[in-house]
Amino acid sequence: MKITELMKALSGMKQKLEELQEKLADITVKGTSGGGVVKVTANCKQELLDIKLDPSLFDPPDRELIEDLVIAAVNDAIKKSTEKAAEQFSSVLGGIDPSILKGLL
Repeated sequence: MKITELMKALSGMKQKLEELQEKLADITVKGTSGGGVVKVTANCKQELLDIKLDPSLFDPPDRELIEDLVIAAVNDAIKKSTEKAAEQFSSVLGGIDPSILKGLL
């Protein structure tokens, strides 16, 4: 492949990656903990969108338990959003490791 062809291909890939970055905000994942008593929703830009706490957590209230469960659910959502984003990038890059292109994009 000639360098001009490679640069043209990279330019098209850059546009697709920019479009994907915008799309990631619309792809959501759910994280849970405590058997579902804490549920969080995040997007694939790793932004937390929503938290739902089951009322049973407050009867009797256990602040430390609630904090731990929220942290676990948020971490679950972040992990899922990272995996989903990686899947999306992989489909655009056709198996190319995105870190290779950092300086070019």
